[in-house]
Amino acid sequence: MNYEQESQLIKEEKLKTIYENRKIADWKNFNQGKNTIELLVYIHNNTPETIQLTETDFEVEDLSECDIPPYSIASMGAQSRFNHDRLGALSPGNKTFIDKFFKYAAGDKQCHFDTRLVVKSSFGVFEPTRTPVWDHQARSTGRKSLICSSQLRNRDLQAPYSYWLDVHIGTEQPGTLIANASQTDLDSIELAEQTYLDNLEYSESEGKHPTSFPNMDDFKDAIFASQGTTNITTTTAVFFITNNTSENFKLIDSNIHPEHLHPVAKLLRPKETTYFCEKTVSNFLDPSTTDQNNRAHAQRLFTYSDAKGDHVFQITTDFRPETPTHAKTWNHKVDSIGVAHVSCSSTLNNTLNRAPYSYLIDIQIG
Repeated sequence: MNYEQESQLIKEEKLKTIYENRKIADWKNFNQGKNTIELLVYIHNNTPETIQLTETDFEVEDLSECDIPPYSIASMGAQSRFNHDRLGALSPGNKTFIDKFFKYAAGDKQCHFDTRLVVKSSFGVFEPTRTPVWDHQARSTGRKSLICSSQLRNRDLQAPYSYWLDVHIGTEQPGTLIANASQTDLDSIELAEQTYLDNLEYSESEGKHPTSFPNMDDFKDAIFASQGTTNITTTTAVFFITNNTSENFKLIDSNIHPEHLHPVAKLLRPKETTYFCEKTVSNFLDPSTTDQNNRAHAQRLFTYSDAKGDHVFQITTDFRPETPTHAKTWNHKVDSIGVAHVSCSSTLNNTLNRAPYSYLIDIQIG
């Protein structure tokens, strides 16, 4: 395998991760009802042909608008009212709550998919025992054979028993996702790779991105990795501050000299993530000695306020090395200190467990 082929396979794996994360997020957003059974089906067209929806009892306005291009993914959803009282009143037996199907075809090849949610009831000591069964199958029904499969990806074990299925039509082929991916997804992969390479060269990283910036977690990892570990006496604190509010927040106080403060840190704009790195020279001693190690290193303080001065929050961070009586700790917090409360939180996103003990703090405002 040459470099170009290997690079394509790596990109394809990253693209699969993007698609998978997108499906997981869709499932979490989709699966919200407590009185509604929700079915989410992802259909993977792994063939070189456009497949057409020929028949279904899913609610679609126009069959022709449900075509799936080669090597692409589409989704369908269905809902059914779930009556908890009615389930509780059922005598032992089976009750079908979901019963759906579709047929996709391309020429002489056809895939028939169907699924049912059946709640089986049996006699218990005090009341019937309820057992949900998420039945599903995909099979070839055309004149020419077509490989089809279905997989239960997730489900609620408690009523109303919503579930998510993946249906694969055809066999996955290496390289096909990249060839048919959207330009937006390809750009996000290229951007993550280029960001990583750029930050290997430029360690003093700072910038801003909209909150909708794709692959933000990969970007954070790249920024943190770019800070290096060769100088064990310099601790880097990486800050990612996301302003989820509709207000501007201006920096009004800091323990960093104005000449050394990153310009991007001075203003947090609405719906934007600001990131910057602060370096501190720290002389770490052997853990057997406690004098120097007992103090806090890489202490940072930032105070921000809105234009009226009502919403004010303060960020503080530091690191304490390991001593014979104390484990090493990365301390961080963000507090609302204004007359009006602003929601804020901090998370230790990444750490270096050896000198220089660099760390990344993820801060959410609003």
